[in-house]
Amino acid sequence: MVLWPLFAATAHAQAVENSTPQSADVPVLEELKITGGDVSTAQTGDVVVSEHTGSRIRIERQRLEQPGAQLGELIGTTSGVQERQVGGFGSFSAVTIRAASAAQTAVYLDGILLNSGGQSIIDLSTLEMLNFSSVDIYKGSSPLQLGHAAIGGAVNLNTVNSTSENGAKVKLGVGSFSQFSAASSFYGSSKKWNWIGSLTHLQSENDFTFLDENEPLVDDDDTEARRRNNDVQRNSILLKTGYEHTQNQNTNVLFQLTNRDIGVPDQQNTRANSATFESLNGQLQIAHLINDWKGWNNRHTFYWHTADTVFDDSDSSIGLGRQLIDSDTRTLGVKAYWERFIETQTLGFSTLGLSVDLRDESIEQFDRLEANSSDFISDRVTVLSTAHLAVANDNETWLVTPAIRWQTSERSGTTVSRNLGSDPTDQNVSEGSVQLGAQYVLSPTFTLSANAGNYFRQPSFGELFGASGLINGNPTLEPETGINLDAGIGYTSHKIVAEARVFRSLRDDLILLSVDARGVGRPENIGESTVDGLELSASWQATDYWSLEGNATLQDPRNRSSFESVRNKLLPGQAKRAFFTRVKYQPSNIAYWYEWQGSYDRFYDTNNGIPAPDTSTHAIGADIKKSQWQLNASIQNITDDTIEDFNGFPKPGRSFHLALSIDF
Repeated sequence: MVLWPLFAATAHAQAVENSTPQSADVPVLEELKITGGDVSTAQTGDVVVSEHTGSRIRIERQRLEQPGAQLGELIGTTSGVQERQVGGFGSFSAVTIRAASAAQTAVYLDGILLNSGGQSIIDLSTLEMLNFSSVDIYKGSSPLQLGHAAIGGAVNLNTVNSTSENGAKVKLGVGSFSQFSAASSFYGSSKKWNWIGSLTHLQSENDFTFLDENEPLVDDDDTEARRRNNDVQRNSILLKTGYEHTQNQNTNVLFQLTNRDIGVPDQQNTRANSATFESLNGQLQIAHLINDWKGWNNRHTFYWHTADTVFDDSDSSIGLGRQLIDSDTRTLGVKAYWERFIETQTLGFSTLGLSVDLRDESIEQFDRLEANSSDFISDRVTVLSTAHLAVANDNETWLVTPAIRWQTSERSGTTVSRNLGSDPTDQNVSEGSVQLGAQYVLSPTFTLSANAGNYFRQPSFGELFGASGLINGNPTLEPETGINLDAGIGYTSHKIVAEARVFRSLRDDLILLSVDARGVGRPENIGESTVDGLELSASWQATDYWSLEGNATLQDPRNRSSFESVRNKLLPGQAKRAFFTRVKYQPSNIAYWYEWQGSYDRFYDTNNGIPAPDTSTHAIGADIKKSQWQLNASIQNITDDTIEDFNGFPKPGRSFHLALSIDF
């Protein structure tokens, strides 16, 4: 996978990630919605909320514009979701849903899957969140319109849309650790055209102080240290345009490009470390929509995604030998979606949806310094076919949503060596899955729902062929599989929206890292796990000025591997208990807010021998909004705690952030 060199550079992060056996009218809080949402402006192929029986949480744009916020962190504040970040602002960040691995969590851009064989884990820090109007999180059961489905769930990133007005916006931000950001955007329309574009820049030294334990088993050598080689620079451009051919036919084009250059800190915080990791990520998506063609609405999307990375440790700063690894990942595909609305006297209303997604995924990875086992080329052609129904009665008190997915793929891979020649490995895989959801409206305030389905994940190219340090790929890996079950009750009133949901996930053939007597690791299909949990979330508009939202996740993610040493142990990196609360007071054009987030009972390793400290972080902020300008200020991690999602890779302590936005 594209992140394989980064994980090699941050050795502990790699070991943990690869060894994890995971895999009507409602009150609106403008930052987050537990359910509901305006679907009147949805286009063909967009997720239809009224046809989704699972849990949906939306993060609105106002929360995305919060100064100092990061995309992964915001998603991680929702129930059932946890974020893991390697280090400072802008560093590698990924989310997991219901204790599934980051590779088992699907990330979409406007409904098109970003995960691929070469990029199985989506690094959210490479995406500029100001390019998004909202972010939707689906846990367990995936919406029918997305086509693909993952063991954990789905995150759909919705890009900004233009308006009928012409205008521009500029945003400047500063923060702790030499952080600076600048963003500008323009938008407008003319006759049948509409457009929006944005340019963003972010930089930070990330030289925060932290408690360096030096020798962890020695108590009197702990010192305050400043994080080294942790700087980041990121530039992003978004261009989006649409053309309305007729009232029933339009074309939309999206182009997004992000370049990020970061230093790669090591676990020992070495002074002479000069390793870097540079990435260039691009997405091009062209969608053509035709409505009411012989009773069918359809959407055809051509997409091209690219991720080019260079990990440069030519001086062997990390300690895994001299490396200059260049990885080029490509995904080329086309997705066709068709839907038809049907009305019958027996079943009432129903929607029939059909989709076919043809994608070609490839990767080329080479060490520019010398040939070694990390060099490989691989390609996979996949066809995913999906058929689904959404059936409801006349008064829409009940809804049933059966779906069938069939995926077939042909993979070819070659491990390249200048000394040993090439070792081709080909494989054909076909997998089927079913999904069933049901919903029943008990009353105007209470709704019951339940979902069941089986899912799978094919191994990444890195797991199959990659090699870094003492880790070798395994071309014989089989897909991971999982079964998700959940049931919930929702409550909606004039001022309160709440949801309680229980879930169970069974996972098999999980890809774990098996280490032999020589200390050499190799991914194997040897893992099983079960995850049982309860999710609670609520939002309350207490008065015209006060609002409160919060959630809690209680889960028991257990390793059911055949290995006695790890059997029945907690999955590494996954907290058993997680909580989030946000309080907001807005008496006028000034809004004040407070956030608290805590996680408890977590381990760094599969043997549960290295417990992670419990975390409890606080943040405060204020937003001032006038007619044409807005000022936002925040203080994150007020108590200045040292937090490590990966052992030995601290996150920033207390930090200050200020942002000014002006509309023209």
